[in-house]
Amino acid sequence: MSHGHVWRQLVTQFTDLFAVVLLVASAITFLAYFLEQPRDPATLQLAVAIVGVVLLNAGIGFAQEYAAERTAESLQAMVSHSCRVLRDGERREPPAPELVPGDVVILEAGDAVPADCRLVEAQEAAVNNAALTGERSRGDPH
Repeated sequence: MSHGHVWRQLVTQFTDLFAVVLLVASAITFLAYFLEQPRDPATLQLAVAIVGVVLLNAGIGFAQEYAAERTAESLQAMVSHSCRVLRDGERREPPAPELVPGDVVILEAGDAVPADCRLVEAQEAAVNNAALTGERSRGDPH
């Protein structure tokens, strides 16, 4: 992920409707503080609190999107770029993006599933969902 993309992603946190409404409310509250006589510190505290909520919301939103992108990138890296299939009665190894409906995907221990598939036949099948759930798989020291 490039630095420019990270900055754009962070800036977009401040452009959603919720953030814009809160920023406008904060600006109005700051304006009210500077226009009122005598100045009430509670008005300034409210304006600062609203800005704090916007910053907190942006931080949480950015962290969630950043983590989701990193998870998607790691899932993409795990997906096999080629696969074994039975096509027209012959065993072939096409690139995964060239899978077509009707291909029978052959999976062996340790293979990543290259596409949405329907399980036709299995022997002692097990699935590791750690990449999807964020859990650590057994034996993973990290």
